Amino acid sequence: MLAIIALFYMTSIANSQLYIQAGLNASSQRAKFNGINIDSERKPGYHAGLFSNIQLVRQLSLQPGILYSSKGLAGRDAISSFNYIEVPANLHYRFSENEGAFIEAGFYFAMLISAKSQGYNVSDDAHLEDFGGNFGVGYHFRKISIGLRANQGLINIARVRQTVIGEVTNYNMNAMLYFTKKIF
Repeated sequence: MLAIIALFYMTSIANSQLYIQAGLNASSQRAKFNGINIDSERKPGYHAGLFSNIQLVRQLSLQPGILYSSKGLAGRDAISSFNYIEVPANLHYRFSENEGAFIEAGFYFAMLISAKSQGYNVSDDAHLEDFGGNFGVGYHFRKISIGLRANQGLINIARVRQTVIGEVTNYNMNAMLYFTKKIF
C-alpha cells in the first residue's frame, strides 16, 4: 500500500505521468547442482501493475513501479510457481519525443508472496527477496506502448544451499512482453 501511495506522490511531480502495465511472462530458473548447470524450460505467467514516468531531461525518464509478477519453472517432472510483488526502477530513453522506439535498463527488487511446486507450498525453501537487472526495448505510441523486457536475477533464491545431491544455487530469469496505457 505504501508503494502505491509513493507512486501517486511521484506522479504529482511536474513532468510525470502514471501508467498501467500488463503482460505475459516466460520465466525459467538456472540452477546448479554439484557444479552442473541445469536450465529449466520456460513457464508461462503474467504480470500487472502501475508505474510512474518521471521525465528527467528531454527524452530520458525514470520509471519506478510496482507489479504483481508470476514466475517459476517448468520441466519434465515438475512445474513450480513463484509469485512476487516486484518493484522495478528503469531509466527509459525514447529516440523521439512523441512516437517511436525506446530502450530501457535498470533493476528490480521483489518480495516473494507465494511459492508452490507440484501443488505443495515451498515458500520455506526459497528466499523472500529477489534482486536483479532489467533491459528492454519497445515502441511508444501517444498513450500506449508495447515492449519486451528481460530480467536476470542476481540473488540465489534457494534457501537450502546444501542437499544430499550437493550444493544448490537457483536464479530467476524472465522475459516479459508488455503493454502500457497512460492513465494521467
